Amino acid sequence: MPRFRKTVIAVTTLLLTTSLSMPLHAAESSLKVVFEDSLYGGLVGTLVGAATLAFTKHPSDHLENIGYGAAVGVIAGAGVGVATNINRAMVEYENGKLKLAVPKVIPDFHETAKGQIVLAVKADLLHGTF
Repeated sequence: MPRFRKTVIAVTTLLLTTSLSMPLHAAESSLKVVFEDSLYGGLVGTLVGAATLAFTKHPSDHLENIGYGAAVGVIAGAGVGVATNINRAMVEYENGKLKLAVPKVIPDFHETAKGQIVLAVKADLLHGTF
């Protein structure tokens, strides 16, 4: 019974926190995009976790699948949001100020003369406006 209570508390907390609305000042800020992707990932993960109950013999014994699905969905959604939204160099120089950030890593595939496909990873290390 404790697992059932934990699952009910987790789902209730998720529903309460997602139903609250907060005003965001920036129209398309990085935080807003990551938050929305995490929210959608959590909702999809919850649905997938609930759908797995249909394939078990005793669904009431496996209600933690809903919580696991939600958790994996939130983490995956946040990862997608961060990966698609960060477009910074490691070092940026703008208006006389030096900024340090985590660079965006972009995978790129190249085909060699022998027909092999090689994975290359690109990252902006320095970006500046002079």
